[in-house]
Amino acid sequence: MNERTDILLIGLGHRDRGDDEVGLALADEMKARRLAGVDVTSGACDAAWILETWRGRAGVIVVDCIRSDRPVGTLHRIDPLDGPFVDGASASTHGMGLASAVELGRVLGDLPRRLAVVGIEGASFRLGSVMSPEVRTALPGAASMIEALIVEWRGAASADVPHA
Repeated sequence: MNERTDILLIGLGHRDRGDDEVGLALADEMKARRLAGVDVTSGACDAAWILETWRGRAGVIVVDCIRSDRPVGTLHRIDPLDGPFVDGASASTHGMGLASAVELGRVLGDLPRRLAVVGIEGASFRLGSVMSPEVRTALPGAASMIEALIVEWRGAASADVPHA
């Protein structure tokens, strides 16, 4: 794989909507770490934008805020390739966004070979609010989860390469 198509990290969210900023904050953190072979981008959640952004990528990690019945600050790692990715216990905080992109990509045959969602359980999404302390405290753990996932994928990729 060349560096451009190795791994892409997409941070989703809105900076002025409390816990919904988490995807953008993690994207900023991972970009600052300058991980070799990892491209980082971020934006508001839009299914068409997501599909276009991950087109041609071998591995994609999407970082977002999650809402379910778990405590605020809980880390989630979801593999949307395991089956239908629908709203519910593993839902993004966005309406027609990530879940729609995954399912449309599945129908079109346009999903990356590896796809993971790393999320932090949020609770506050009011316009003008700040990220909750529980979510802010979970940021380092989420960054570690992302780095571990990258190492895992790279190990799996090198195991797929035949040795002479």
